[in-house]
Amino acid sequence: MLTLPSRSPSRRSPLAAPLMVLLCVFVLTSTLAHFPLQPRSIPVDAPIQALPVTPAAPPLALPAELQGKPELVSQRTATSAAFDLGDGKFARLEELVPLHYQDADGLWQRINPAFAALPTGWQNNTNTLHTSLSPRTATARVGVPAVGIGWEPQTLQTTDAQGAAAVIATMLPVAEAQPGLRSRDGQTVRYHQSWSLDSLQDQWQSRPGASEYTLRLAELPALAAGAAPTSLDVRVLLHLQPGTTLQVDGKLATLPLETGGAVQFVGSDGATLELQAPTSYEQAARSTQVGATYRLAGTADATVIELLVRTPWAWLAAAERRFPVVIDPIFQMRSPTEARVAVYNSTGGFVQNQMRTPLELGRFGLSERRLMVRFALPTLPTGATISNAYFVAKPTSVTALNNVLATTWTGFRLTNSDWLGNAASAPQTEVAPVLPARQVAFSGGIITAYAGQVWDVTALANGWRTNAASNHGLLIRTDQLALCNTVLQIGCGGYYFDSPSTWDNDDLQATEDTSTPTTPSVDSLFGSGLRLLVFYTGTLLTEGQSVTSAPPTGGEPYFHADHEFRLNPVPSRWQALVTRGRGTEFGPNPPTQVDDPYVRPNKGSVPLELRNGNDLILSNSPPQNLPGYILLNGRSASFPASSSYRLRVKPTVGDPQPVEYTTQLVGETANLTTPLNTSSTSTTVFSTSNALKLWNVVLPAGSN
Repeated sequence: MLTLPSRSPSRRSPLAAPLMVLLCVFVLTSTLAHFPLQPRSIPVDAPIQALPVTPAAPPLALPAELQGKPELVSQRTATSAAFDLGDGKFARLEELVPLHYQDADGLWQRINPAFAALPTGWQNNTNTLHTSLSPRTATARVGVPAVGIGWEPQTLQTTDAQGAAAVIATMLPVAEAQPGLRSRDGQTVRYHQSWSLDSLQDQWQSRPGASEYTLRLAELPALAAGAAPTSLDVRVLLHLQPGTTLQVDGKLATLPLETGGAVQFVGSDGATLELQAPTSYEQAARSTQVGATYRLAGTADATVIELLVRTPWAWLAAAERRFPVVIDPIFQMRSPTEARVAVYNSTGGFVQNQMRTPLELGRFGLSERRLMVRFALPTLPTGATISNAYFVAKPTSVTALNNVLATTWTGFRLTNSDWLGNAASAPQTEVAPVLPARQVAFSGGIITAYAGQVWDVTALANGWRTNAASNHGLLIRTDQLALCNTVLQIGCGGYYFDSPSTWDNDDLQATEDTSTPTTPSVDSLFGSGLRLLVFYTGTLLTEGQSVTSAPPTGGEPYFHADHEFRLNPVPSRWQALVTRGRGTEFGPNPPTQVDDPYVRPNKGSVPLELRNGNDLILSNSPPQNLPGYILLNGRSASFPASSSYRLRVKPTVGDPQPVEYTTQLVGETANLTTPLNTSSTSTTVFSTSNALKLWNVVLPAGSN
């Protein structure tokens, strides 16, 4: 089962950066316009002469069957392109990373991640995320309409146990820094000399749907005599879009704070920029990673926050440490599921679509508000089938006489996505409702009919999964426009919905633990908003079967989207659940010559859980780029055959991200028996590129 509030993640592209030290990734999938963020002025020096032409976007990597086929431009989505194969046949190319962005007119355009060279620096606006860079320092503006970050590196410093800071390096004055150099493909701008310490280098990289900042620490900094630091801190000023709030674990944060977890910056429309939990590691060995922390503090300017990314000094200074070292905070954009309010005047005429916080449904003054929402389904494991799906809508408050309102809600399927990018287009729906009319009573802040209105949308969800292009969303409306007496204010009023939704981790976990496919449990004392609940039946794993899937997406508190596989009763022998993340293959397959390389490297870390019902039995989080496994000993009473075991594959955390993962139930291969009072040696060699083997060693009583 997976459960989504009205925040949906953007899929991260599996990026690789060989000089990555400080990595900040911003990812967004909703419609964007250039945001009006105005952080502290980015210095502008003399115009750069002889500006090079911006490189063209790289061509789509098309399979042979689609080469030269005409594209159906009108059928584009953020992550797909459609092609005419002739004879009434069509093909759709679906990608894990964004292919297109929406321009100012709401039209889908091919992403070009290259930076354009301007007299004032570097800029990439042909992407789902806009990035503007200074010409000589790594100061940048990155953001979306309602939440943006001005990134301004300041110092590299140490901090001791008493909190005293000692600066090791500072950003050079603009006049002394060297201009940034753009790579041949235009997607990287590197600043070779922008710090006072020669061993530091900056760079920004642009990729479809992402923008990354990198600081390279080539060696352990020298210290003054007698210094005893506890941490090495990268100090950055974050310039926030006005109206941005700071949250930790989905709740409003109070500064100053220090945390080893994620931090969220939430814009006025609910768009969320998440600073993921930090780690530090050796560039050449990700498995050496250590947990870092963030310290955030306010400044005299309410829109500016001081951020320290803290790496333990004892880990950095360890004798076995090998540099360069990667200090790795990751920014990721998380936007709410696409939601708008359609506004109509007193005579029922359409006015405009609006992004409103909170969302509104009903009669507000002389105008009617209709609620539109679209959920993007995350990936499900290969072979899974959706058994049940539910749409949940729970108001948070109401505007009405005496705070009492009773109306009928009805839902319709939207037939196009114009409402996402064009405020002038009235939403179009099917005539017949897909969500039957429901009576909703709201009194004194309590929705009396139910904790949330729940509709069965199983058929809709299955349709969205098989044809993502058909998912234009839902429109919810109330009936009270004709019943409202504007003079006496009888029957008038509207409902408010939190946007983004305010269900927290406990609400989501309670839903996951107590729901069944036919009885969804969505009660919540505090949370409200819009939600999609999907129950699916996972693939039954059998011995020797290898299942390959796209990685699970997402992360708490936005939703639970684990991939789940069912198991037969555990037999009375050994078994192992083996899972590995895989990178992109390269080289000819099959090889055309004896020495042709063909490689499908392991990539990422895929966490696993073994559950018996809802009870967690075992978990495993393997090191980066290594297979993970859970052993099942059917000879042990700890694994009774009557139990119902399930394997859960969790979303991958951090980088590198696998392109896909493969999971396999491996059975015991053979018994190696040794008679009493004899000795025997047997060696078994296997490669992690092939199926793993399990061997059971049977020793007679009294043997060593």
